[in-house]
Amino acid sequence: MLDNVYKYWYDSPSPLTEVHLKYLGDALKKAGSDGAFSHRDARFNLNIVSKWIDPSQTQSNVAWTKRFFESMEPYSSGHYINYLGELSNELLAASYENPKYRRLQEIRAKYDPQGLFTSLKQGFVTRA
Repeated sequence: MLDNVYKYWYDSPSPLTEVHLKYLGDALKKAGSDGAFSHRDARFNLNIVSKWIDPSQTQSNVAWTKRFFESMEPYSSGHYINYLGELSNELLAASYENPKYRRLQEIRAKYDPQGLFTSLKQGFVTRA
């Protein structure tokens, strides 16, 4: 895993890009499991922060980020929703364990039936 992180970080098309790799330890396991936060057994947290200034570099930076993201899938137990730049229904669902995702959909259907919060970047993409 670390070799892969190093390879992609070293080949980043922008010197402004940051890669954050955090060791989580057991602190997440100690919290109650009734909250929306999932993947409490994860040992690491990886955040790819692609940054660039020149708009002409957008395509190469976005492509690099997607390749890096996809290359880390074999090591991943899920996704942290606040780190996702682009949302799809699949990535959104993968950010939560299935029972928690269903519960969040039920809560959204009850308290936000008009989709007021769907305009938020990390809001639910689909109707509940």
